[in-house]
Amino acid sequence: MRVFTHKGRKYVNINGKDYYAIRLYGSAGYDGAVSDVYFGQVAGLTPLKAEDLPDKDFELVRKKMKAGRVWTFWRRDFHKFESEAQKAKWLFVGATTSASWFLALTQLVRVHRLGGEITEDMIRERAALFSAGQLSKYDFGFNAVDVLEDLGNGGAKAVLIHFDPASHKCRDDHVRRVFEQQPDPEPETEEADGG
Repeated sequence: MRVFTHKGRKYVNINGKDYYAIRLYGSAGYDGAVSDVYFGQVAGLTPLKAEDLPDKDFELVRKKMKAGRVWTFWRRDFHKFESEAQKAKWLFVGATTSASWFLALTQLVRVHRLGGEITEDMIRERAALFSAGQLSKYDFGFNAVDVLEDLGNGGAKAVLIHFDPASHKCRDDHVRRVFEQQPDPEPETEEADGG
């Protein structure tokens, strides 16, 4: 896959076919090449087929819209949320960056069985603070959380959690600390002199 820009909009070439990149999450190379694709949503006139995707580990769903066809694809192993006792990578994609954080935090609260301590309103508040940059992803442990930029046109960031119960990533105490700590103060703005 290769992302390119045309008239200020981002497109992606998948197996020789060009599509409008609604949303695309993966690792971008300096020349627009995309490796380690986790999730994508594209639109176009040319049918996208499973064999066009990088490998057989992808799910592909087609939806017909008024403006045309939309294809959504995702890597299966990044969306298996039932394996709480196993090492896993979980990708959370929301309509906004705050929504991505909300989905990720909700999953961590569920996995660590902290629902009695942490309410949905608390999760929503923390998600907004993470998306505003007032809380650090490093509070979950080193290399436990990645925030992925949208390589498409959507603009919302996705949250990738490296969950490993045997390591020091995303433990109960990390998740509790995220909900107990005070956010960094917002950057102060300098007021202009009136004269």
